[in-house]
Amino acid sequence: MIFTKVRLRIPILAVCLSALVLAGFPGYAQDTGGSMGGADFSSGDGGSSDSGSSSSSNSGPSYDGGSSSGGSSSSGGDGSGFGLALLIGLVVLFLVFAPLAQSKPAGIGTLYLSSIILGIDWHARRALQTKLAELAAQNLGGTAAGRAKMLQEVVLALQRAELSWLYVAGEVTSGLSAAAAESQFLAACNEARSRFRRELIRSEGGEVATESAGAVAIRLEEGAGTVVVSLILVTRQILAGRAGMSDAAEIRAALADRAAVTSRDLVAIEVVWSPAAEDDRMSTAELEQHYPELSLIDPKSIAGRLFCSYCGGAFAMELLNCPHCGGAVGRST
Repeated sequence: MIFTKVRLRIPILAVCLSALVLAGFPGYAQDTGGSMGGADFSSGDGGSSDSGSSSSSNSGPSYDGGSSSGGSSSSGGDGSGFGLALLIGLVVLFLVFAPLAQSKPAGIGTLYLSSIILGIDWHARRALQTKLAELAAQNLGGTAAGRAKMLQEVVLALQRAELSWLYVAGEVTSGLSAAAAESQFLAACNEARSRFRRELIRSEGGEVATESAGAVAIRLEEGAGTVVVSLILVTRQILAGRAGMSDAAEIRAALADRAAVTSRDLVAIEVVWSPAAEDDRMSTAELEQHYPELSLIDPKSIAGRLFCSYCGGAFAMELLNCPHCGGAVGRST
């Protein structure tokens, strides 16, 4: 029994140490990011009322581990010291609560933790960053109805960006108690937000904090840049998706499943994206460095997509010319 508990804690500790490495070395973190979310674990494993009067995250977990807090930030630092201290605390949190999360026999519990992470190319990057920032500013995380709207809008934005999908990672953990789901959700949120140094916008449970992007130098070798979006959920129903998926059809099914989640079945949501500043570009090489868990999506699985032989951009095969550079379809591959 002791050996089993130690074995279960080894991968958890490894994840925490990896997050510490990402936060502690500037070369392994993007400069800017944004996040929004909200949760209500107060009703435990049972159902909750499908209404706007649902409890805000003040009655649930506090997972504000970013660099912004309580309003606009004027700090000029990168927050790396605070982030490192936070993640050290996260390690301690895991070591304390991991055995408790495993104290129930398998199968007991009714909540499900899931995540989908998508890497999006430069053609959809700017529109997606703008949409997510606008949603965060709407302050949707404080009510059940608002969290459901946030989920639907984020899923729709990701679905519309399908021609620009490049990388994916997914995971589903089932049969969790409310305490275990809350603990693991907290850890997943903080780990996702550790991938960047400065949080330009943070919307949690009805409160919004912002920070100015300031001057960000564009580096030519980073190109037009990519964006990574993480969607982390706790639900009362199991959702489609799995680790290792690389087929676009499976990703579409997983997103469609999430779009159908009602406010009653949505316990918690966190959306994290990076970079968040227009001039803070992340090349595909940097994406693979910052997000080693992401795998390339099979390009042949995205039906109707062509790649321009001039600019390399993806576009729908029904078009006669590349919408990015005007190249003729007959010259694309």
